[in-house]
Amino acid sequence: LSYHVQCGTAFYRTNLCYQPVYKNFSPTTRYSQPISAGTVLAQEIHPVCNGMTELQIWMTRAQPEGAGTTQFVLLDSAADRTVIDTRISNSQVPQGGWYNLRFAADWQSAGKTYIFKIIGLDSPAGQGLKVAYSLKPEYPLGTLYENGQPLEEDVIFQYGCIAGLRKILQTGTP
Repeated sequence: LSYHVQCGTAFYRTNLCYQPVYKNFSPTTRYSQPISAGTVLAQEIHPVCNGMTELQIWMTRAQPEGAGTTQFVLLDSAADRTVIDTRISNSQVPQGGWYNLRFAADWQSAGKTYIFKIIGLDSPAGQGLKVAYSLKPEYPLGTLYENGQPLEEDVIFQYGCIAGLRKILQTGTP
């Protein structure tokens, strides 16, 4: 008897399953330039699990006081709909940690293409948020773009899917 579980031990727990799992996770090694007004980062995301309900990204502030505002947008390309469109003060982002964006679960998320955008709105030059980049292309399923230009790195992110007991309780199926 064998079976495939996308999220390993998360099958027997109620917390979210987070993907991708990074082999060489070193979020403080390389950060983007501060995302100031007019800068747009766009990361393609291709979930391998259904029930995606959270996106987290490793970020820090360029300045301790966190001046300015940043917009986060998550687009579902297949359905041509906006999943998230929120603006936050840069001071709300932790100094070197995960920033979580939660949304209604998409029970058909596996295999879709999502575009996650980080847009600098009114951050002064050199004072916006900085996003952790991978040291090498860690996420081969999607490309990272800065102002429309593809980059070799990827944003350090994870998407969270409802799995295991929590999924059974919410949907009635494993």
